[in-house]
Amino acid sequence: LSQRLSLLNPESLALLSAAAILGREFDLDAASSLVSQNATSAIRTINEARARNLLWYRLGSGHYVFSHDKIRYALLERVPPSKQRAWHRSAADYIRKNSASNFAEIAFHYDAAGELKLALAPALRAAKQASEIFNYSIAKNQFQIAQRALEFANEEEKYAIATGLGTVLMQRGEYDEVEGLYRSAANYARIQIEHAHSLG
Repeated sequence: LSQRLSLLNPESLALLSAAAILGREFDLDAASSLVSQNATSAIRTINEARARNLLWYRLGSGHYVFSHDKIRYALLERVPPSKQRAWHRSAADYIRKNSASNFAEIAFHYDAAGELKLALAPALRAAKQASEIFNYSIAKNQFQIAQRALEFANEEEKYAIATGLGTVLMQRGEYDEVEGLYRSAANYARIQIEHAHSLG
């Protein structure tokens, strides 16, 4: 696999590495924006990658998919952590601009970039949406992103994170953290009540 990747030219390798940041399935425009590659060059790379069986095209979605997770992981291993964080930040900015309702992806990339403050709001939106359709796996992941951004949350948001994550964990049968989360939620509620009383 490493040998197959080494046969790619640097421009192609850069685009595919950026695409790997986006996930196993990716949008070509998003990937090319991360490396400032024009459409002609990007299509040339994609055609080469498909010829080498590194990618395939998903009909109907307009997205490309890595043929195997091992290919994506091998590409990511070539990218220094600082560059990965920078690309995650750029990916989040791109998605926020071009697909603003994709809260889960926006939160994921800001979190991976270390931009926890920017990840907080979309993570809460994504967690709420996922909970409403009983997708507790995504809801858990998004509440955990929000939890990592707790230092930037107000008391209302902290309460939402604690109760939301606690409820999701209960639904998944993961009870170890639930008591502590509900205890935290009660504390955040008390602080909100005290603040409201102080305002008269």
